[in-house]
Amino acid sequence: MTKRRTISLWLSCGSAVVLCVFGPAVAAELPTAQRQEHGGVAVEFRFEPHENQASSTENPARSLPGVTRLSFTDTASGRAYGGIRPAAWIMARRSQQVANELSCEDKARQFTAGSLGSRADIDLNAYRLVTLNQDNTVAFINPFVSLQNSKLESIVQLPGRGYDWVLVPDHHRLVISLRDRDTVVVLDTHTRKVVKEISFPAGSQPTRVALDPDGRRVWVGLDGHNEVAILDAAAMVEHTRVPVGRGLHTLAVAADRDWIFVTNSEDDSVSIIDRRREAKTTDVPVGKTPVAIAWSAAAQRLAVATLNGGTLDLVDPLQASMAARVPLAPGVVELGVFDQGRYALAVNQLQGRVTLIDLAMSAIKGSIDVASKPDRITFSRQFAYVRGQGTANISVINLHEARSGRLQSVSVQMGERAPQDAPESINVASVMAPSPEGDGVVVANAPDRIIYRYAEGMMAPVGNFSNYKRLARALLVLDSSLSEREPGRFVAPTTFDFGGQFDVIVKSLRPAVTACFTVTVDGLPRQTSITNIAHTISAKLGSVSRLLNGPESAINLLLTDPQHRPVLGVRDGVLLAVQQHGTWQRRVPIRELGEGRYEAHLSFPEPADFELLLTIPSHELGYTQGKLGRISLPVPTHPTTTAEGQTGAQHVVR
Repeated sequence: MTKRRTISLWLSCGSAVVLCVFGPAVAAELPTAQRQEHGGVAVEFRFEPHENQASSTENPARSLPGVTRLSFTDTASGRAYGGIRPAAWIMARRSQQVANELSCEDKARQFTAGSLGSRADIDLNAYRLVTLNQDNTVAFINPFVSLQNSKLESIVQLPGRGYDWVLVPDHHRLVISLRDRDTVVVLDTHTRKVVKEISFPAGSQPTRVALDPDGRRVWVGLDGHNEVAILDAAAMVEHTRVPVGRGLHTLAVAADRDWIFVTNSEDDSVSIIDRRREAKTTDVPVGKTPVAIAWSAAAQRLAVATLNGGTLDLVDPLQASMAARVPLAPGVVELGVFDQGRYALAVNQLQGRVTLIDLAMSAIKGSIDVASKPDRITFSRQFAYVRGQGTANISVINLHEARSGRLQSVSVQMGERAPQDAPESINVASVMAPSPEGDGVVVANAPDRIIYRYAEGMMAPVGNFSNYKRLARALLVLDSSLSEREPGRFVAPTTFDFGGQFDVIVKSLRPAVTACFTVTVDGLPRQTSITNIAHTISAKLGSVSRLLNGPESAINLLLTDPQHRPVLGVRDGVLLAVQQHGTWQRRVPIRELGEGRYEAHLSFPEPADFELLLTIPSHELGYTQGKLGRISLPVPTHPTTTAEGQTGAQHVVR
């Protein structure tokens, strides 16, 4: 028996309350947009759940994925309000009284500070930087929190070294190939846990992975077994395999057609696979050692760069033959296409040059020197970015000029050390990604152990984020922020992990608009996620005092339950101390003293302000909920109570 899940959308407009109730069982039934007007600007909000989200008694729903839609129009003319850059947050109502007493402006003000203590349950402005690291970890970094050294949200340990990865956004999964273990692992980007490991026969060497445009399949190149494996993206199980040729397999998908292409570097061929039938159509001979391929929707041709053949071969999939050959020098290791594949930039690592090819005309338009030993290319709307292994600089190429056949490159320093200084981190996956803002790029510099953010028009990075002493082998942007699909119309992926009533806060600075809505989600358990743990365990900061026998300070804590009874037996608590205006941070375990009292010993580097946060995984208490407060070191007056048996310098807790 199917249980119908209900979502209620509420909007308070003075004394009027508008309610729209619908169920996802009716595909055509969509929620009515809710509207507020503020200073001549109308703000409309709608949450649309994905189709086929009905749950059953045997298989109850665990979350409600969907899409948030916001639109901004001029109230007088009804025209879309262009040029607006809104921010939006969704926060569970944990206290009706507090939520009703706070004004809409007050609710928005909670989130604009960007501190760990004021975090939304669903942040529609945020993205995460995710790194695949040499120490077999995946790190999730939040660029938006104001505490400089608590941007690291999660570290996930992998059972082996990652080579390539692909995001499956509909299921919140990262599929990561572990070539040396003959497996791929599946990482849940919500829970930040490895949920599955899929094994292949010994010697399969799974390396390259690609997501099918329909989102239902993940393709895995098995370099050691001359096959491509197909995974079911929902169940994350191996579905079937397709035989291909020998050698290293690079994958390229024709999103506008039914093909996926696979290089066979030892056979000097490309396999054409029908994605719908999951069967190989044919193998097409190409030049020597094909390693880089890209589909051109504009030319309806597959561009194939041959590393040792020194050619760019254009393959016609309909005729299963080579349609044209463009002579290049040997050494091309990467292809990047833009303008729907009208143009390609071929990256030659041996020559240190990039060549521009018009794929529709099968003609070279120009070439230019770029960063030393170039090996990676990525694009924003207006520029291409080329990384080189022999330098910390990237080359920025103007695409507008390139369309006219004029290649212009600017060198921008992205760190201190060249990638070749950490050769073990050089990998098949890219360490560059376009920034979600669309006006630049983020680059992970492995030897520096830093991620740099570049904005167009600048001659240096505009910011950087620590990778926490880890060498990045790959970088991607996990984007859940609002994106503008049309002028004044924004969408963002949104998933409710628990039921209840939520405030939706929307704010724009130009024009100055703040609007608040309320969403009630029924059919899901109420606040079973970590966002509710503040109600099951409470952490209070006690005394902070200097120990007599060394440089350490003792930090005392009190843990209680909702009835104010002491919580006993906590063995996995970790205290995080973050310097407010510096780069220092430290994590130390807490130990039990008895009767709900716990203690941590910590050496602070210098007199300064420090923020203290606590996590207890066994009680699902995260750093966000475990914010203890700020201390100043040292303090000439305002002594705190010294813990029993301790004397020495005192500190202020605030």
